[in-house]
Amino acid sequence: MSSTMGRLKPKMKPLLRLLVLLCLEVSLRLEGAAAAEAEALLKWKATLKTRALDDSWSPLNSTNKPCNWFGISCNNNGSVVEMNIQNVSLGGTLDSFDFLSLPNLEVLILTSDYLYGQIPAGIGHLPKLTTLDLSSNGFSGHLPPALANLTEIAVLRLSKNMLTGEPEPRLFTKLVHLTELALDGNNLTGVIPSEIGRLSRLELLTLSENGFTGSIPGEIGNLTSLSVLFMNNNQLTGTLPSTLGYLFKLSALDISQNKIAGIYQGTALQDQSPPQ
Repeated sequence: MSSTMGRLKPKMKPLLRLLVLLCLEVSLRLEGAAAAEAEALLKWKATLKTRALDDSWSPLNSTNKPCNWFGISCNNNGSVVEMNIQNVSLGGTLDSFDFLSLPNLEVLILTSDYLYGQIPAGIGHLPKLTTLDLSSNGFSGHLPPALANLTEIAVLRLSKNMLTGEPEPRLFTKLVHLTELALDGNNLTGVIPSEIGRLSRLELLTLSENGFTGSIPGEIGNLTSLSVLFMNNNQLTGTLPSTLGYLFKLSALDISQNKIAGIYQGTALQDQSPPQ
């Protein structure tokens, strides 16, 4: 038996050496990816007006990894998966944000941070993103069509910005995992696309305080998981679609301050479920 093991050992040495080299290569690649993420974040930070991140977001505080920086969380491989910075008054744009350098990002929350400018098309290069919250900033321009590339996204909050134009229907055909869609408090116009009825997992939909016109699409009755629906303070006309009766889980509804026939405009219908 010992002679057999002795014959195997020389053969095992090259294999062991190969495994060590492979592990070393993987480790170096992970280190390189983490360093690239840190570099991308530092370049973006340099374009911001705030100095609030200086102490935390520093090469001296990274060892080539930003995992211990303020607002940053990483996975077990040291790659950034969450960026959550709120009420920091960053003061700047996302123009220099290198989305391609953060391929594992799942959560991006930048609310009340005094960000402005347009939402870059590069935001569509985040294939694993499940939550995007850019609410309460000064973003302007149209909703970028590249948002349709975020096919894993479940929560999309762009409330209280200065977004304009008509939402593209294909946004509502691609984002099939959405459970929350908040577009209220902008300057969006046009009709509410009927394709919104394809978002069958939606639980919250807020379109209030915009400039939407036309009637409420009947396809909204397909959103049978919906519990919150706010469309108040628009320029909607016509009558209420009978398909609203299919929304049995609805607990909060506000369609006030529109021009919908038969609706008292000063009242929000909230905390009322449809008859079973």
